[in-house]
Amino acid sequence: MNSIEYTLIVVIFVMLIFYLLVRLLYANKDRKKRSTDLLFGMEDRKRKRKKSPNFIIQLLNNLSKPFYKIFPVFGKIATKKTEEVNKATSDKLEKAGRPFDFDTDDFNKLKLFCAVTFLFLMFIVATGNENPNYYLYAVISGVVGFFYPDLFIMGLLQTRAKKISLELPNAMDFIALCLAAGMNFQLAVEEYSKRNSTILADEFDIFINDVQVGVGRVDAFQHLLDRNGSPEFRSFLVSIIQGERLGTPLRPVIMSQAEELRGKRKINVEKEIATAPTKMLFPLVMFILPAMLMIILGSVLLPKQEKKELGMGLTLTKFIYYQVTPGVNVFVNTEEYPVYEIQISEDYFTKEKGLEYQEGAIETPSQLKYAEEFFQTSSSKIAWFARLDLPEGELVKYHIVVVANNGQKNNNFIATKYVTFFIEEANEDGILYSQNSKKIAIRGRVTPNIKVKAMLDNKELIGVMNEETGEFYFENISVSNKTNPIQFTLEDSLGLSIIVEKKIEYTGIFVNAAFSQETTINPVGNLTGTATANSFIKMYKVENGKMIYLQTIEVDQTGIINEMIPIEPGVNQFQIYATFEAEQEKSPKRKLSITRSLIP
Repeated sequence: MNSIEYTLIVVIFVMLIFYLLVRLLYANKDRKKRSTDLLFGMEDRKRKRKKSPNFIIQLLNNLSKPFYKIFPVFGKIATKKTEEVNKATSDKLEKAGRPFDFDTDDFNKLKLFCAVTFLFLMFIVATGNENPNYYLYAVISGVVGFFYPDLFIMGLLQTRAKKISLELPNAMDFIALCLAAGMNFQLAVEEYSKRNSTILADEFDIFINDVQVGVGRVDAFQHLLDRNGSPEFRSFLVSIIQGERLGTPLRPVIMSQAEELRGKRKINVEKEIATAPTKMLFPLVMFILPAMLMIILGSVLLPKQEKKELGMGLTLTKFIYYQVTPGVNVFVNTEEYPVYEIQISEDYFTKEKGLEYQEGAIETPSQLKYAEEFFQTSSSKIAWFARLDLPEGELVKYHIVVVANNGQKNNNFIATKYVTFFIEEANEDGILYSQNSKKIAIRGRVTPNIKVKAMLDNKELIGVMNEETGEFYFENISVSNKTNPIQFTLEDSLGLSIIVEKKIEYTGIFVNAAFSQETTINPVGNLTGTATANSFIKMYKVENGKMIYLQTIEVDQTGIINEMIPIEPGVNQFQIYATFEAEQEKSPKRKLSITRSLIP
């Protein structure tokens, strides 16, 4: 820690001590003031609305009080002002609402204290910096600190005037309504102050207090006019004062003023709306437009990079053969991996083809199968690979760097998770055979904490899954075709997934037939399809939920169905199944539908 940082810490600590002293010195005074307010019946309801308009000013004001107690000479210097300056300051504070209960001397002391504080803090920074310009910055900071309370008061004055202007139309309507109900103006204003906790209500409270202590209504209105800078409120007060002096009724004046203010507010709102596009132009051009250009043109403006990232996903292969060009070095996560050469060989006499590879290139039957399939789909007879073995159930991220002898490099990123998936009674090609014409059950295992979903004929199957052991079970699966594709989706907790395609081959008696047209005007429909050779197709018509036997179709040894079925006008629904003469074995039932229209 250098000397500047140490000094700043000390200064902050001292300022905190001053702040605590101020709280202790003025806590008793505030408690006495609250007791006095309660004794004389002054309402305390506005304390919950009142909050510090500026934390920095509040902190500096609290710190300035012990400062002037320790150094009273600075207080005399600060309050040595001319009468005109003090009067202008007092008027300005009055119109700003007397923040922190400032009087003229308090405000002048605060200005001098802000200047000394800003100058002192910047001077500390300048003493630890070799650049002499920082001393000039310290003087500038002192000047800024001196005028900082003035800027605060100006901002507070504008905000206060704007809030009063916004509150005034509703207040005037309320007062006019009270006057119409028989109240006098003073009671109407008092009722509004009781029902509202706004800046305007505070001003009316002061007006009521002035009247109650014996100030004339015209003078009280004049005091209200002098301490407010809202143009609308001043115009309203001028009309009220004129009406009081002339003795005219106040209600018409207030109603006309309220209507006029609403018109002005409407015009101001329309003006603000009209200027909104112009005000939005700067942030749009400076902030939003550059961000949009970066997003849209980023891919064009950014330089091309050699690395490419593969999307994360699951894999059912326990290894990755990463193909490279010969004579390179392969580094995976900064560790060098061996490069293996694998090629196709052909026996001179028998012409049988096989694989030749270096020791360690292929170690499992699944790796041998992968290599054979690679050369079956590739036109080359020799290839070079780096093999990456994957742990089960763990998301691995590999940064692969391939380096050639001449210094050329190629980067790649692979992120994947190896999972196992096994279905009992399925062959190597993933085919299940079913001789049951009704239902089939599927059992299997998967890597733990992997979810399994199954889809058959675009319908999700309901099953039982144990994520801790990875065992799953789907029962009562209906098969209606000879070949039934089934789709398994494996998904882990991160949302990574993979789709596995399997098939259920139905080996029992079957029928797979349908009408060639869904709608026709002909009295017969053409039923086409296939079924078990030398079987019989039993056909039933469904009417009012009842099965009515229609006919039997004999299937020849080819298994092809091509039959004309009589249909009636409207929707015709049928059920068919295949069986043999003894009807001991039946195929799954199929539902058919055809509509006979009266017009084409």
